Amino acid sequence: MCVMNNMGQMGLALGFNDASIFVSLMSIWGFFGRIVSGLLSEYYIWKCGTPRPVWNAASQILMALGYIIMAMALPGSLHIGSILVGICYGVRLTIPVPVASELFGVKYYGLLYKILILNLPLGSFLFSGLLAGYLYDAQATISVDGSNTCNAPFRHNSCFSYNVSFLSVNLTNNYNSVR
Repeated sequence: MCVMNNMGQMGLALGFNDASIFVSLMSIWGFFGRIVSGLLSEYYIWKCGTPRPVWNAASQILMALGYIIMAMALPGSLHIGSILVGICYGVRLTIPVPVASELFGVKYYGLLYKILILNLPLGSFLFSGLLAGYLYDAQATISVDGSNTCNAPFRHNSCFSYNVSFLSVNLTNNYNSVR
């Protein structure tokens, strides 16, 4: 969510006049990530017995790769990173719901679903509003009119570094749940 909320600012920092293409790429590929992850997880759970948390772990690895690609600020890296992060975001929205129903049953499915969906606004507020806002404000330059502007690609690297380290901790947790 942190990256999605700040895609426009990152596009402007890399010199794009219209950064809406990156939000569109993430949204479109997020849709495909939701559809494909649901189909693939169902297929492989019945065909090979692959547990669903493996798909979460794979999406976290790809998402970290997408963050690293975006942080490099090379030509075209924001396009490729937007696609990778969008796909993984779709996977991260789809897979936890059936995992929760498999672990805890369907008796309290509504409550579990609401708790899982609560992470979207809560995570958006905590990571985008507080943490990323603090990091961007700390590295932004103060303009003549007194507002903070973040117009250099290297200033977004601290937020990407935090996201990659956060995903690494989550990947370790997923590995421990699959074992």
